[in-house]
Amino acid sequence: MMDLNELIRAASGGDLERAKALLDQHPGLALKRDESGATALHFAALNGHRAIARLLIERDGGFRHFAKHSGLKLA
Repeated sequence: MMDLNELIRAASGGDLERAKALLDQHPGLALKRDESGATALHFAALNGHRAIARLLIERDGGFRHFAKHSGLKLA
């Protein structure tokens, strides 16, 4: 959970290099949720950090995961 908290801090604060480093060390971290159910992508989007949001989506923390688990079909 400590790594997730670090990623959330990086996503919230706009620290793209730290977010990249954490995702390189822990590839599945973009999919993890905190105790409230939020992912790092939520925090990046909430704080307007597009580059980090894009990184998280590219690292499979976005639509592919959502589509796989929601029944949504992407065109």
